[in-house]
Amino acid sequence: MTEKIQPMTLKQLAELYNIDKRTMFRWIETAQSDLGFLRPNGRLYTPAQIRKIFDAIGTPELYNS
Repeated sequence: MTEKIQPMTLKQLAELYNIDKRTMFRWIETAQSDLGFLRPNGRLYTPAQIRKIFDAIGTPELYNS
């Protein structure tokens, strides 16, 4: 993952994983203890939060291509 991670909404994250945004929220909710957060500050997850999400649930295939 050499490209810079941009801030994203829950919907954008879900699209990377090719899942519904409700499923994405459940995945984040399940990993909350590892992540240290549940919801983004405002509408967007920060690049640091997205990196933690990738570490906790895996980097989506679409992001690697």
